[in-house]
Amino acid sequence: MANEMPIPTHLRELLVEGLLYNWLMDNGHTSEENAYSLSGLTQRSGTHVPGYMRRDGKLVNFFLDRPNIFGVVDYVVGSRGIQHPSIYAKESGKSYRQEQVIKVAADQADADARLSRFREYFAANAALEETERQRNSPFGKGYKWNEMLGGKSKSKSRSRSGRKSRRKSSNRNRRSKSKSRK
Repeated sequence: MANEMPIPTHLRELLVEGLLYNWLMDNGHTSEENAYSLSGLTQRSGTHVPGYMRRDGKLVNFFLDRPNIFGVVDYVVGSRGIQHPSIYAKESGKSYRQEQVIKVAADQADADARLSRFREYFAANAALEETERQRNSPFGKGYKWNEMLGGKSKSKSRSRSGRKSRRKSSNRNRRSKSKSRK
């Protein structure tokens, strides 16, 4: 479709949340023990988190802002004590998240179907109106009303003859006035 309506922001956010949640659940990341390092999560899951959904530009804040869906754990790696945030999906929200994602997809499909039906309806009405206008035209089939509304100019021969006759009558009037004065 050329004029597709954009998906509202809140629906996009639900979709991103749902995709990440489902990926974590499908791949067994459902507890602190199974949490995976955050770096590379989006590449592995294939889900892009838009910049506007990251607080302060950090991906970890996306998950910290949704504590009812995701858990975040800091793992210490190596002898230097470098901490890597890891996330996991909370199991209690599984059915809720899946229902939300399914509902969002269904709502979007319904909206697209309604828009398509409206476009078809208006196109059919426009075609019917044009057909009716053509059928009822006093100027015969195929006459375009917009030409009539814009005004059609008269043919040159008619307009010239009209000007000539007006000129002749005005000249006659002038001559007759001058004769009567003498």
